[in-house]
Amino acid sequence: MFFWKIKKQIQRLIDIDYDLNKFEMSKTLFLNSLMSLDDDIQAMIEFDLESKLSKAKYSKEEYIKGIKNVTCADISNVFKKYKPYFTYVLKGTGNEESL
Repeated sequence: MFFWKIKKQIQRLIDIDYDLNKFEMSKTLFLNSLMSLDDDIQAMIEFDLESKLSKAKYSKEEYIKGIKNVTCADISNVFKKYKPYFTYVLKGTGNEESL
């Protein structure tokens, strides 16, 4: 029922049809949360656990550097290869088009 809405949002990611300022702001917020891991023992434990579960061999600093280098084109390329596996929908508030 909602799958077409998900496909539409994925197409927007492929077409880079979103506010680039919000993209940069989101990256900055994420980077700030990563840089503050040392201030929160629970967050640090969760980061380490996730790294072990995903078998990622990146230090926090390497991870931060990688996120800094992510571009809109990178995201577009990832979603061009996306194959639906598990579809889960959170009903929005109606302003999804303005993101």
